[in-house]
Amino acid sequence: MDGKEGHISEMKKTELLQQFISELEHQGIPHTVASSVFEIKKLIVDYLWRKKIREVITSPGDLLKKFELYPYLLPFSGDLENVRAGITLASYGVAWSGGIVELYNSNAEKYASLVPEIHIAIIKSSNILQDFTELFEKIPADRDATLITGPSKTADIEKIVVKGAHGPRELQVIIFEE
Repeated sequence: MDGKEGHISEMKKTELLQQFISELEHQGIPHTVASSVFEIKKLIVDYLWRKKIREVITSPGDLLKKFELYPYLLPFSGDLENVRAGITLASYGVAWSGGIVELYNSNAEKYASLVPEIHIAIIKSSNILQDFTELFEKIPADRDATLITGPSKTADIEKIVVKGAHGPRELQVIIFEE
């Protein structure tokens, strides 16, 4: 790759990041761009401590270690009914929709983004794709995937919007710009 192709590639990455952020803003999803593991740790710990949350479920399971969150946060004890926050390292982001894509190897990995009332998704900026066509080319046929486009909401009953009926009430996105 020559210098011109590298420059175009970097421009495309920047455009995808800006479009992704624009879609998150359009949907009202809180987000932050972080440039270091330390910054991510500070954002997560400060946010969860303000909410008086210490125990979290993570996917993948070694996320507390990877982002140096232990001992500030405690690993999941196994009680799904009482865990209030989940932290995930998202597989992809989709710039066109502002969606977060989680790929799973097991059912247990799904819990972090689907069960707790708060879901914090960390997405590497290099994993933001343009659209669903590009996404579907990347997803292996033998993997489960979830597309997350905001907190859970429904208007099934009397057309009143209720958040958190079928999943997290809050979604926080941290974009890791490596």
